[in-house]
Amino acid sequence: MNIKIKYCNNIDSAKLTIAERKLNIKFAPNGTGKSTIAKAIAFNIAEDKDLQELMPFKFRDANPENKQPEVAGIENIKNVMCFNEEY
Repeated sequence: MNIKIKYCNNIDSAKLTIAERKLNIKFAPNGTGKSTIAKAIAFNIAEDKDLQELMPFKFRDANPENKQPEVAGIENIKNVMCFNEEY
C-alpha cells in the first residue's frame, strides 16, 4: 500500500509503503517525522480528529496558495497504533 502525505508539520511531501495485514515498523532518528506520519494517518481515519491540527507553522499566518494537509492511499486502513512514550 502506497501512502502520500503532504503539508503535515515538518513534512512537505512524503511517500511511504506499508505492507497490508502486517505489522509495519518505521524507525529513524528523532525529528524526522515518524510521529507526524502516524498522526496524519490516524487523524485522517478518525472522525473526531482534524487533519488541520498538523498544518505547518509556515502556512498558518501566510498561505497564499492555500496549501492544506493531505493524506492519500489509506482507504483500507481502519486503525493505527503509535507506540511512544505516552503508550
